[in-house]
Amino acid sequence: MNLPPNLCYTVALDHPGQEAHRLMARLLVTSLLRTNWHGRIAVFRNTPKPVLPKRHPQVAEILIQTGKGSGWKEMIQWKSRVRDLLDLAGVGKVLFLDCDCVALRDINHLMRGTWDIYTTPEPGSIVEFPFNGLLTAHEMIALKNAPGINSGTIGISATRFVEVMAEWERINMRPKLRPSKSGDQHGWNRLMLDTQLRHRHFAPAEIQFPFLHRAVYTDYRRAAIVHAAGRSTEQKLSLLYGLWMETFGFDCFDKLVVPYRAGGRA
Repeated sequence: MNLPPNLCYTVALDHPGQEAHRLMARLLVTSLLRTNWHGRIAVFRNTPKPVLPKRHPQVAEILIQTGKGSGWKEMIQWKSRVRDLLDLAGVGKVLFLDCDCVALRDINHLMRGTWDIYTTPEPGSIVEFPFNGLLTAHEMIALKNAPGINSGTIGISATRFVEVMAEWERINMRPKLRPSKSGDQHGWNRLMLDTQLRHRHFAPAEIQFPFLHRAVYTDYRRAAIVHAAGRSTEQKLSLLYGLWMETFGFDCFDKLVVPYRAGGRA
């Protein structure tokens, strides 16, 4: 592949005594390795136990301190705050994936092109929760046919990454005009409405949300990325684990890490 390597990162933060996000991150990371992700992978975690049982040369695990008593609203802001902790030297594109995602086939083709931002529409209108927290009264009427944009499957050109993430964090700090659970998705939709950067959407067939629409198994089974947004962590983990096993065929959760082979590719 005659393109610069890319960087995919995820944030796997758990409350004390929990580990569902760490386990989902393991499924995500190993699925990227198994489908030959072109580049590096970074995982941000807040628990001592690693995501992978063994180190892998493509994967960096970064321990961050989220602070005792941090709620979900505070934790979710790390999606954008880790921007200064990533080494972007030589990187072409940056892909952020929520840890409740899994890659079922090669996704390197999604990173090609001259776009600045690549986003994913969700089922549902932008004037609905959880997208509408920063829409004006006029926009609530004018944009009723526009889709909401997911904030957990985002591609950004490496040259624009830091500025985009800084702007996202700034927008997230604004008072919401309507009820919000975490605020990051409201902020991301506001950013996408205001940005002058070149942006496009991933094709629906490439990224599927089984829990957010009337799921058809054959559709999300053929997707490049499945994002299990919209359910409890236990339901998410169950779905993703099943898809991982069906796709890659391991029979033991502790053997999910891919052995390193000469040449540096998994």
